[in-house]
Amino acid sequence: MPISWAEGNGGKRAIVNLSDLPAPEQLAYRERLAEQYRVSLGTPDDAAWLAFLKRPQSVQDRAHRRFRIMLFLAAHEAQGIAPGDILRKAAKEFSDLPSRQTIWRWKKAVAGLEPANWEPALAPDFEGVAPMADMAPEAVEFFKNMVFTGGKNGTGLPLKRAFLRTKRKAEEEGWAIPSFATVRRRFLALPAEEQRTLRHGEDAAAASLYMYQPRSTELLQAMEQVELDGREFKVLVRWPDGNVGCPWVILYADRASSKVLGWAVDKSENAEAAARATLHMCETYGIPDLVVTDNGVAFNGQRMAGGLAPTYLTTQQKSAMWDAPGVFKILQIELRNTGIKNGKAKLPESIYSALRHVDNAPEFHGAQRSGPNDPPNPNPDPISLELFEAVLEREIAAFNAEPCRAQQARGGSRDAAFDRLHQGRIKRQVTPLQRRRCKLRWKPLKVRPEGRVIVQGVGYYGTEVTQSWMLDHDGRTVLVGYDPNDYRAPAMICGWDDQRTKGRVLPGLEEVPCFEIFAHGDEEGRRRAVAEKRRVRKLTRELRPENIEQFVEGLRKDALKNPVQRPDRQPPGVVRFTAAGGFLPEEALRPETGGAGAESNRAKLEALVARAAPKEERKASGSTR
Repeated sequence: MPISWAEGNGGKRAIVNLSDLPAPEQLAYRERLAEQYRVSLGTPDDAAWLAFLKRPQSVQDRAHRRFRIMLFLAAHEAQGIAPGDILRKAAKEFSDLPSRQTIWRWKKAVAGLEPANWEPALAPDFEGVAPMADMAPEAVEFFKNMVFTGGKNGTGLPLKRAFLRTKRKAEEEGWAIPSFATVRRRFLALPAEEQRTLRHGEDAAAASLYMYQPRSTELLQAMEQVELDGREFKVLVRWPDGNVGCPWVILYADRASSKVLGWAVDKSENAEAAARATLHMCETYGIPDLVVTDNGVAFNGQRMAGGLAPTYLTTQQKSAMWDAPGVFKILQIELRNTGIKNGKAKLPESIYSALRHVDNAPEFHGAQRSGPNDPPNPNPDPISLELFEAVLEREIAAFNAEPCRAQQARGGSRDAAFDRLHQGRIKRQVTPLQRRRCKLRWKPLKVRPEGRVIVQGVGYYGTEVTQSWMLDHDGRTVLVGYDPNDYRAPAMICGWDDQRTKGRVLPGLEEVPCFEIFAHGDEEGRRRAVAEKRRVRKLTRELRPENIEQFVEGLRKDALKNPVQRPDRQPPGVVRFTAAGGFLPEEALRPETGGAGAESNRAKLEALVARAAPKEERKASGSTR
């Protein structure tokens, strides 16, 4: 075997021609080179790979094993190893090496493709699923209808029950229907959306399929956005008026920090409770910029949203009373509504879920109202309203102080997050005027002639102090703001029917006192009435023009100075009655001019009187002639 020498960096090296080596050494050398050889894969075809990744996992595994065999063969072929030697070496490496014919088919499948795309091309064409037995379309539709119309109370109709009903119907109608296992496999092969709709109904399926939009609070400050909602607590409370019922809690929460800011308790979810909760929050933490709530009537009615344009209650907004300002407009708070049945859009929903343990507080033992899944409590013992509010306040304070996973809490408490996010923000305080206006109810009323307005028959607003200002609007309709919880508190009166003054506080009527009411027979009331009469008489007497008698007398004299020249009037044919002579002609019927004309007129009148006398006598005698 010829050997040549060559100089290199490490000195002399022996060089032997590979073809001069014996066959075993050549094969060993080439196999070692093949092990070190890396096949250039090239660029993958995304479309082919995407289709391949949609195949079952078992198909992908088989394709990967074939790909490894083909790479092994390609690496050894690149080193010039004979096919027989390659197959003998591959048989030692792979226990599942196929026949030569199969390898030839694989090579044909990947011919012209880059190695990066061999794996999708080597995937088996079949998936190994047995064909399903035939099922009549009528049977399929009947089975789906049975599942859909089954109970939607959380359990639904089992597929086995629906299959048995369908099988009986198929036997009657002669429909083809396979076994239950096949029908069940067909049903589970349906799209998940269709399965949920059939099992749980449209609404439940839509709710489960809805992908809500995640929101971030990183850019929000404290009191920039607050959210409002109410919930009924399942505890029986005895109210101050003696009634017993479950309390409703109206709650405000800050979106940035998730802290509970204000709350109020009432018999129902009503506007007055919402107004109290709003004032509680604003007087404690300041006025927020935006309130987010749902479609509740208590939050979108005239009392809270008057003067604004909420998404809901559009019919009420057409009323003229809608222009009367509500609590949100008085406090200059923007209002925004969420969608219907969208609990994830309101923070109070999750807070109420965290506070649901309050229903079962030990202090409320025996006072719970039994729910559908609770043990019966036939004789509940109501607790006092003061106890319920005390426990609720304690639990809300604990909720705000405990560590949480709110976005901006950073593992700390809601109180700490609120304090941090509130730094640098100007606190909007509630002014005394705003506080007073929020407590008022507004009603259009007509000003009475005496300068008063009467509310519900118990509030008489207007005294001698405001009478002169009120009389400027006599007979007009004004907007009266009064406190329904205290009719003795002063009222506020704004313009209403005049577009120039509509909604504006009328001058001098910012605080209109209430006329005090006394009981019948009360001496103080009698004295007040007498004093009022004297005041009015004195006022009108002082306002009466002076020397009015002299003024009238002067007018009369002026009228007689220049008598009006008018033509003579024709005297009426009138007679006068005298005690001495009965009916006689009027002497002054005509001016006495003398002559035959006057005597002729007198004669005619006397003749008329004479003819009238017998007729009167006949009437008196009862004649029918």
